Amino acid sequence: MIWNHISLAAAEDVALVTLRRPEVRNALSGMAMIEELICALEEVEASGAGALVLTGEGKAFSAGGNVKDMAAREGLFAPMSAGQVLDVYRSGVQRLLSKLYRCEVVTIAAVNGAAVGAGLDLALACDLRYCAPDAVFSAPFVSIGLVPGDGGIPLLAEAVGRQRAAELLFTGRRWDAGEARRYGVVLDVVHADELLEHAMAVARDVAAKPRQALHLTKRLLRLAVTEQPAAVSELSAAFQAIAQTGQEHQAAAERLPRRG
Repeated sequence: MIWNHISLAAAEDVALVTLRRPEVRNALSGMAMIEELICALEEVEASGAGALVLTGEGKAFSAGGNVKDMAAREGLFAPMSAGQVLDVYRSGVQRLLSKLYRCEVVTIAAVNGAAVGAGLDLALACDLRYCAPDAVFSAPFVSIGLVPGDGGIPLLAEAVGRQRAAELLFTGRRWDAGEARRYGVVLDVVHADELLEHAMAVARDVAAKPRQALHLTKRLLRLAVTEQPAAVSELSAAFQAIAQTGQEHQAAAERLPRRG
């Protein structure tokens, strides 16, 4: 399926969502793309897909806010009251990042180029991230007199740790693919020509696993970041009770090799 600003394709229980605004480096400034992405995520969840790969068309993954709109004070950066700005962020990019972060489907970012500002946070909201060697990353909010209004600070801190997140946010500097791997922003750096297929291969491997166990494990991973260990342990036992008594586990157990 193709919307105006994104496309959605599916095969072998894997969905591929592509940002398709290369003329503005797949900027997220427009509400249209944000709404389309939210709709795509809802469709993927409803489809029962096992994994989702997110990437960008052209030379950028996503450049975040549209700098031209900022300079011209147009689009999301048009003159508004503080209350209107608050509503725009809550109903727009914050809703998108929350939807992606909490998506039951396992999500994989194939960062094919620049991931800047909200574009960086879009990648950070995914479960797994791979990038091309020429990918660059930045959280330049403070440098242009803004804060991460998309709500992405916890995502960056989760990925790189509080102190590194502070350095990257306060300086607004760019970092390359090698640094991104060292910091934990990406899991691996893959040749540009092989990046998408690598991400799709991982997605197919993930999608082949028992679906209920995937969903429950992903939920526990998310809770482990925000909840107390004792609460997560209690939920782990409850989720295991659900999984262990389910048909998917029984079918998987029957395929295991028997020893002795």
